[in-house]
Amino acid sequence: MSHWIVLGIGAIVVVWIWWIDRHSLIGIATWRRRIISVLRMGSVSAVALALIGPTCEHRPDAIHLLHVVDVSESVGAEAVTEAADQVAQLNSQLRSSDSAGILRFAMQPEVVGNPAELKPFESSQNGTFIEDAISAAAALLPGHGHRKIILHTDGNATRGDSALAASMAQDEGIEVHVVPISRAFAPEVILQTVDAP
Repeated sequence: MSHWIVLGIGAIVVVWIWWIDRHSLIGIATWRRRIISVLRMGSVSAVALALIGPTCEHRPDAIHLLHVVDVSESVGAEAVTEAADQVAQLNSQLRSSDSAGILRFAMQPEVVGNPAELKPFESSQNGTFIEDAISAAAALLPGHGHRKIILHTDGNATRGDSALAASMAQDEGIEVHVVPISRAFAPEVILQTVDAP
């Protein structure tokens, strides 16, 4: 039944009870008439609320997601492209109330606008500073909602303590998830013997 119909019927019944009380409770003390009227109207209100069926709607917190993508030389361009596809797929599952961002890093973190912009740095960056990237991501996330860092990396850190950075982020209420990406392996040359003249 429509809420407006129930409320309309309830209003009519309340007016009817008021009119009945004014004409049928003659001879009863004024304070008793008022108590009886309040009890009757309270009963009608309780029935109306039961018919309307008030509910408490729980809206989950918005998710604030930050992808932290390793684009260092140890990863390689092909793996970065795969990571970009993963980022786009995860973002497609978010609700309209959620938000997502992307941070690429090697030696220095940098915000990028969309997965298509994920590519290795043009200037050479030989290091992989995962700790700095996680710390930067934690600072970029808002202070409310369900906050998550998705770390896309081969795990080959060359400086810092990435586990400590992840632990500190979790202490701030930020979830940290790791999505492994494959490493780029260049052909190796093994020197077996050296013949001196």
